[in-house]
Formats: sequence, C-alpha cells, structure tokens
Amino acid sequence: MKFIVLSYLPWNKYGNRGIDIMIHALAKNGINIDVIKFPTYITQIRRKSTMDLIKGKIELVNDTMITSKTAISVGIPYGEKYFGWLKSRSIYNLLRLMTIVTVPRIKFENYDAVIVESGKCVFFYDILSKINIPIIYRQSDSIELIGSKNPLFINDEHRLIELSDLTLVVNNNVLNYYQQKYPKYANKMIVWESGFCVPENFSVKVAHDKLQHTAIYFGIYPIDIELLVKVAKKTPNVHYIIIGPDISTKTSQTVTQECPNVEFRGFTPQEEALPLIANCSVAIMPYVNGRVHEYSYLTSKFLLCMYFGVPIVTVDYGLLKKLASYGIHVAKDADEFADYILQLTKDSTKKRYNYNIDFSYYSR
Repeated sequence: MKFIVLSYLPWNKYGNRGIDIMIHALAKNGINIDVIKFPTYITQIRRKSTMDLIKGKIELVNDTMITSKTAISVGIPYGEKYFGWLKSRSIYNLLRLMTIVTVPRIKFENYDAVIVESGKCVFFYDILSKINIPIIYRQSDSIELIGSKNPLFINDEHRLIELSDLTLVVNNNVLNYYQQKYPKYANKMIVWESGFCVPENFSVKVAHDKLQHTAIYFGIYPIDIELLVKVAKKTPNVHYIIIGPDISTKTSQTVTQECPNVEFRGFTPQEEALPLIANCSVAIMPYVNGRVHEYSYLTSKFLLCMYFGVPIVTVDYGLLKKLASYGIHVAKDADEFADYILQLTKDSTKKRYNYNIDFSYYSR
C-alpha cells in the first residue's frame, strides 16, 4: 500500500508537526509514503537542501520507505501579506492555477490514498475532485479560523473539506466550531490531537552547572518583539535564544543592539534544537495576540518542553490561560513575565518540573 502526502514542509523524522508524526505512524504500519513538499516556487530555490529535495530523499522506517520530494511551482508566490486582500476571483484563480502547475506533474492515480495538509495544498481541490482514491484532509491550522482573511482562500478550504472522505482537526474547540456553523462538514470530522516527537534512542543529560541561564523560544508562530525586549532588559543575566520565527534582519539587529543578551538563530534543525531545549533554564512562549489562541493551546512546543521537565512561561491570551492548570506560568504582562523568569533563574540550579500529564498519549 502506498499513500501520497501533500505538505508545505518535507518530512522530518525529528519533527513535532502533526503531519510528521502521522507519516511516521503510517510507515511503522507498513504503508509506503511519498511526501510532496508543496509549493516550492522557482524563486525560492536557493539552498542545496532544496535542490536535494528536487532529486528526492529516501528514508526507511523499519522496512517501509518514506520518500520526500518537492514539486516546483511556476507561479507567483501567494502570501497573505501581498494577496490576502485580493477579492478578484479571476486573478486569484490565475495565481492558484499557476501554483499547481508543478514540475514534475503529480500522478495521484499511482496511490491508494492522499493526505492533504492545510495551507496552500488546498489549491489542489479541483484536481483531487477528479481522482478515485480516498482523500484525508489534515487540518493543522484552519484557514478560516487562523490562516487567512481572504474569503476566496477560505472557500477553497471549504471545497476541500466537502470533497474529503475524512477531515482531522486538532481539538474539540475546532470541532465544536464546525458542528455549530457547518454541521455537514462536522459529520466527516474527527479530532486528531497534535502530539510531539522525541526521536527514538534520544537522550540528553541536563547540565546542572553554573553557566549563564538560558531562555529559549522555538517555533514559527510570531512573537511579541516589544514584550521580548522589555523582558530581556529586566533580566540581563539571562541569555535568550530565539529559534525559528521569520524575523527581519532589521528587527533582529535593532533588538540585539538594545538587548545584547538576545540571540536570533533563525531556522535550526530539530536534532540541533533538542539538546538546547532540554538543557535550557526556561522555555518562553511570548506570542503575539491572535485568533489562533481562541482555538489552540496545548501544542507540540509545550508538550516537548514539558516532557523534558523545563519550566515554561507564556502569555495569557485566549485558551493559553488553561495552561496554568498544567503548572505552566501564564503572565498577564511583560512585568509578570520577567518576574517569573527571575524566580526560575535566581540561583545556579536549573529547575525541573514533573508535569502531571500522560506523555504516552501525546507521543508516538
């Protein structure tokens, strides 16, 4: 049996994304997987890693094969910043159709099922309407609730949900939304919660030393730069490492000039990030306020830090308030955020928590 997965990132055996965990689980059950990274625009082909993906990368899980490739799109990159305001169906469709003209062409008829991740992969809905294999939509982030304000993009997601045999949503809050507003969609939905992954045979010794305390943020969700600066200034003896979010060079330079204890590392491979996370003094989640917090809270980022026993400080937006019940520090403003960090780093011993949570339920 062989499945194809359309995903905006290639599969990562160290990854904590829900789609990565799902792919690994399917492979462990003997299903061969072709992962197609989509879209990759011609203008984005700069790194050797992208060129390697064009050729294809093969990994084995037991005796099952996972192949990661990328489909090159010839169109103009669609982004909310530039096209989120677009109301013209004809121009939008032109952008969408140019994007799904890929090289090489994807031959869906060669597979037993297709799994589509949320995001620009929903552009394929009209092609998928012509195939005769089961379609599973993995909605990691609802385009309607979180991903876009563009009604045309949102409508594409609706079409894919209607077309799919099954839609997997991340929690009951999202499911309840669809049950109330779109009951016909909810009839084909189930909750498939986000988990987390610690690679097999991975272990790290927590260093209880007198080195400078470190606070780490990792992820792609935007962070509140103003809050970060205020907190960093109040805690000058803590070294802040920021991994992952798309922050402009100008912004990062301005912050580091004001706060020399802040370091922006950009994208960092998971295998390099894990030891940093496991050994940090405190994990910080200084998110910007947004609608996403009305529908999501216990994500893989929190679960991974909790698994390592790392103290966590976050903000009190939306459902994030619920995290206090797990022993996570939820701050109402920058002053309280800094106070929590000062408490957690007031001596040389790194604190470790025993979080009351069933990690076997959330991990693969």
